[in-house]
Amino acid sequence: MSVRKEILGRAYFVFCLFLLVGAVILGKVIMIDTVERSFWVEKGNSQSIKKQVVKAHRGNIYADDGGLLATSIPFFDVRIDFGSSAMRQRYFDDNVDSLAVCLQRDIWPSKSVGAIRSELVTARKNKIRYFLIKRDATFEEVEKIKKYPLLSMSGYKGGLVLERNSNRLKPYVNLASRSIGRMPGDRQPVGLELSYNEVLKGNHGERYVQRIGRGTYIPVEGLLNTEAEEGADLQTTLNVNLQDIAEHSLRKVLEDHEGEWGTAIVMEVKTGKVKAIANLGKNGESYYENLNYGVGRLYEPGSTFKLATMLALFEDQDMSLEEEVEIGPGYMVVGPGVIRDSEGHPFKKTTVANAFAISSNVAIAKLANKYFREGDGPDRFFKYMNQFHLKSKTGIEIPGEPLPDLYSKDEREKIPSKKGTWSSIMSIPYMAHGYELRLTPLQVLSFYNAIANNGFYVQPRLGDKIVKSGTLVKDLTKNNKSVQIASKESIVKAQTILKAVVDSGTGKNLISKDYSVAGKTGTTRTNYADKEASRKKYTASFVGYFPTEDPIYSCIVVIDDPKKNKYYGSKIAAPVFKEIVDYCYATNPDLMEVLNEEPMLTTANLRIPTFEVGYTEDYEKVFGYLGLKTRKSTDSKWSLLTQDSTDFNLEPRKISEEVIPNVLGMGLKDALFILENMGIEVKISGSGKVTEQSLEPGEPLKKEQIFLTLG
Repeated sequence: MSVRKEILGRAYFVFCLFLLVGAVILGKVIMIDTVERSFWVEKGNSQSIKKQVVKAHRGNIYADDGGLLATSIPFFDVRIDFGSSAMRQRYFDDNVDSLAVCLQRDIWPSKSVGAIRSELVTARKNKIRYFLIKRDATFEEVEKIKKYPLLSMSGYKGGLVLERNSNRLKPYVNLASRSIGRMPGDRQPVGLELSYNEVLKGNHGERYVQRIGRGTYIPVEGLLNTEAEEGADLQTTLNVNLQDIAEHSLRKVLEDHEGEWGTAIVMEVKTGKVKAIANLGKNGESYYENLNYGVGRLYEPGSTFKLATMLALFEDQDMSLEEEVEIGPGYMVVGPGVIRDSEGHPFKKTTVANAFAISSNVAIAKLANKYFREGDGPDRFFKYMNQFHLKSKTGIEIPGEPLPDLYSKDEREKIPSKKGTWSSIMSIPYMAHGYELRLTPLQVLSFYNAIANNGFYVQPRLGDKIVKSGTLVKDLTKNNKSVQIASKESIVKAQTILKAVVDSGTGKNLISKDYSVAGKTGTTRTNYADKEASRKKYTASFVGYFPTEDPIYSCIVVIDDPKKNKYYGSKIAAPVFKEIVDYCYATNPDLMEVLNEEPMLTTANLRIPTFEVGYTEDYEKVFGYLGLKTRKSTDSKWSLLTQDSTDFNLEPRKISEEVIPNVLGMGLKDALFILENMGIEVKISGSGKVTEQSLEPGEPLKKEQIFLTLG
């Protein structure tokens, strides 16, 4: 046989061999994918190992004083893996009896110890991988179970398996519930839970688990797992007590007047921190926090918007508060419409300041007509609205805040639903007194807050700090910059007319001898366009700040569609405002009246006890704490306190251990300390300071008894 034929024969043999092997492999693949498919799928599922997400502990939400507003409460399903390769039979045999006793005592009291032991033995024999001990166990229960015999063994030797779940809990239940919100994954996530989700949620971990049954997995030992990192905590600006009083007062007014919804918001003037935000809407016969009306509901503000018109006039015309405006005969024809004052007045002309104080619709409309309706007047008007931050969102962290519905002619033409709604005759005078525009209550409050803050606008905030493990991560209000919205002169005029509203105008029912308030009432007819309406609907409001001089808080109250009794802002919204002010003054020392305004010229005016004897260091501590100066003549351990016209003196009281000491003027504690340490038995009568002692000071010391009289 030639070499060539031999080589070709071998090549053909190898080729046929490969062809045969390939055919066998292909046949096996087809067999596995068709005939044996269900078998291998089931076997793969039963032995599959996969990664499982370990949810991180969600951070807490706190009130301004550290009180819990929302927290995650952990619950556990507790199981035993009797098939764990790390569990030795001798571990089980040594501990099964005592484990059965613990389970009967704490978990299954209705079962006997013997029955429980039998179940455990059977489960171990069958290597049950997921033997249930308790569902929804609390953290405290789990800590107790971890100390049980067998289960307390480290690693997987004891077979303890914990499946952690958690529920989000609000300790104050419905208090500020809508603002606190719901988490992503809920049916409708809202509020701070949503906006600060990245901060609160933490970083989820991973672990390897093995499937041991339908839908049942257990952790796999020995594989690298990633620990979950818990979320940071959010401290809010909300004050629980102020929130509670706002909600309570708001609910009472809504129930008394059968309002449709209401909101009350309290904000710190200088910082923009929202201290309370109450939102209640009607649901059947009751009121709940079903929507965040303060942040998300646009409404026609009516007379409370007049302040923006007046501030624009102050900026544009440098208008004097004493300038006169005609308001007679109490109405004003504007195209096909008529603007009326809600009440008649005994005069036809009045000053700008008084027109605002009595909330004259006619006066404000006439002033706006005169200066802002013709030529470039509308452009200037909207320029000021933009300058006052009334055409933009406040930027508060609550999701869902709408843009203000405050549009110029050109802007309306670009919005399909508003195209053609601008009237060169009616729009400016109607907008000037709060109609044909819509804002949210918080947007109105933020504008008034800027007036209280001497013209500086600050963004309202609900988040204060981000904290993790007690350490400050970020101060959320640190860079909350303020922007000046108007000149100092214009702001002073605005503050003056707001004070006049309460002193002599529509807000007179807020006058109190204990405090001063500045603000504006508002009563808006909401269904004025419906000529066939069976009844008139109104929105009542009051917005202002306190105290008038150097304000600390601003506040707005809005009540929509009151159906019973009164509907004016001064009669419905202002009382809620007043209750909030009363609470603030009763609980905030910074707002309380100083009773001793006259400075004390000498220490002689202070009612500090004198001619007292005591321990020198104690006196120095007390006087140092009070910030009072003392004169000390020596370094004596004991001192007599005296006072002259200007200072307090600490004069030495020498105590010798060789003679009877002088304890006159001392308190009983100091006298006993000295005498008993010298071996003298003490008998006492009376109470107070030592006024008499039976043994004369300076007599030789003997082991004897002394009688002290206190008075």
